[in-house]
This record gives sequence, structure tokens and C-alpha cells, in this order.
Amino acid sequence: VLDGAAGLAEHAGAGRGGARHEAGAAAGAAGVAGDEQTEVAPVAERVLAVAVGGGEERVEAAVGVADDVAPRVVLDERGVGAGDRVGVMVPQGVEVVTAHLGSFRAGAVTVPLSVKFGPEAVVYRLRHSGARLLVIDGANFGRVRQALAGVETLRTVLVVGDAPADEGDPAEVLPFDEVHAATESADTADTTANSPAIIIYTSGTTGLPKGALHAHRIL
Repeated sequence: VLDGAAGLAEHAGAGRGGARHEAGAAAGAAGVAGDEQTEVAPVAERVLAVAVGGGEERVEAAVGVADDVAPRVVLDERGVGAGDRVGVMVPQGVEVVTAHLGSFRAGAVTVPLSVKFGPEAVVYRLRHSGARLLVIDGANFGRVRQALAGVETLRTVLVVGDAPADEGDPAEVLPFDEVHAATESADTADTTANSPAIIIYTSGTTGLPKGALHAHRIL
């Protein structure tokens, strides 16, 4: 998120060592086709820029697209493969992007969970989807930890932030950051536009929440 096309173009040009037409550079940095003369950087060189705050107060983080490889390996090592469900309950940030893209590359199906959900809502969606792995931040893990014992399919929990103390959880509990740093690259799964990618649940205001399965074509 930058201040308009000019700011995005300036950021893209500086990061990739070359001046470009503003509109073309903005499109290239965002992964969108620009004019015919636009030079699009290779995937490994593209970045995700996150700006927080306004005025002079600004925080930026640049993350290579290839960083989503780490969770891909983690899923393989824990028996999560094509079609398996991965819950994601983390406040908006780099870890959300990493968890989703890593799962998509593995052919797994993500289940986004609002950080505002209580234990009952989380457990229902994880059980209904048959989730085998959950990525969650430390604060929310503390709120729903005991309830997760009711999710029979859950095998692994990756916690973003401080690693929690061992409390004999039925599922394996690991720190997300340490696992991410220890992994190596891996090939992507053989998916198509019609392969399942993500389950979005309804609010459940008129009954039990219903999960809508969407394919890779919507990403």
C-alpha cells in the first residue's frame, strides 16, 4: 500500500534497478499487465509492500513472493497434502499471506477464521471442514486452546508469536517462526483453475454456518 501510482512506480523502480513508465511500473509491481513496453520483474523479485500509518509515520515490509515456500514444506512433513484443510486464524499481516499461499502451493484448502470468533465458532468450522492443521497467533490460541481438543482431525497447530508452554495438547503445537525459518524450498502441487483452494463460511445468523468451497480460479 503506497501513496498512489507515482509512489508505487517510484518504489518499484528503485527496488528493481531501472526507471519505468509510471503506469507500467505500478501495474508490474502489482502483478497486473501494463502497456506493451512494461518490463515485468520475475516472480522471485516481486515484492509485497505494506505501509501502516499516515503522514511521516510509515512502516514498510518487503516480502519476496517465494517466501510462501516454507509452509509448503511444513505441510508435506506433517502429512498435509492436496485437498486437506488448513485453518488460518491470524490478524492481518505477512503471516496471513504466507499461510494461504503456502497452502495453495501444496494443493491444500485454507479455511479463514475471524480473530473475533469465540471457541465454539472456531471449533465448529474446524470440525466441519475436517482441518488437519491450524495457523493461529498466540493471543487467540490462548483463548481457544482448550476447545481445540474437540477437533478430532486436527494434528498440528502453528503458533505465530511467542511459543506457548507445553500443556499436553492432543495436537502437535509448534512455533510458526521457527518452523518457517527451518524449512527449505519445495515444488508446487499440480493444481488447476478448478482445484479446490479455500472454504468461506457464512455467518450462521439464520442457522449453522455453511461452508462454500471455492477453486483456484477465484484467487
